[in-house]
Amino acid sequence: KTLEFKRDASSPGPILKTVCAFANTAGGTLLIGIEDRTGAVLGVENPLDTEERLASIIADGISPRLVPSIELIPWRDTRVLAVNVYPGPSRPYSVTSGSGTAAAYVRVGSTNRIADETLMAEMGRSARNISYDESPLPELAERDIDLAALGEALGRTRPIGAADLRTLRLTVDDQGRRVPTAGAILLFGVNRLEMFPDAWIQAGRFKGTDKRTVIDSADFRDYPITAVEQVLAFIRECIRCNGYPP
Repeated sequence: KTLEFKRDASSPGPILKTVCAFANTAGGTLLIGIEDRTGAVLGVENPLDTEERLASIIADGISPRLVPSIELIPWRDTRVLAVNVYPGPSRPYSVTSGSGTAAAYVRVGSTNRIADETLMAEMGRSARNISYDESPLPELAERDIDLAALGEALGRTRPIGAADLRTLRLTVDDQGRRVPTAGAILLFGVNRLEMFPDAWIQAGRFKGTDKRTVIDSADFRDYPITAVEQVLAFIRECIRCNGYPP
């Protein structure tokens, strides 16, 4: 995931994709002058010229500007170029030239894959140290949070106030308004399934091990804290029906 070999620097496209993917994921090292399939060290001709060309390719072909560390590594009577890339603070990075496809790339195992819009947004939040749960939902208001359910979940004996919502990061400021976060609506949204229609749990009990015959099933669409307890009760009942102690 964090290491790749290239025979030479003659094709900028694959190099840009790899460097971009490293910067968008966990970082990594690209070694130029090593054959990918065999691992044979071939070295780089004119290493100083190649180093300068690499720096220009990366600087001009990736946006925002990315400046990796490039070093010459001696090996016997030749040199290998090491391009050390760190997780970038300005993610997501995108390849803008030299590859035929202008896109943001991420590392999946030992391959480079184009990131979709959802993953790009997640990379941006991660770079800013913001979780998806804390992202604002500006089209909603505090009244869209079920305060009674929240208070019950927290075991509160007094009403939940605006200060409590701020402290719990269930509301944030957005364009001069206090609005719910995605986490608040996922957990306690009055109409949460309208915003997140897939945020529910389906459980089933099957005959045998091939999942072709369903003996029992249930859908759980309550608030997640309640739904988890309901799922556990369903599992305990399935265990009891199979003749095992609860």
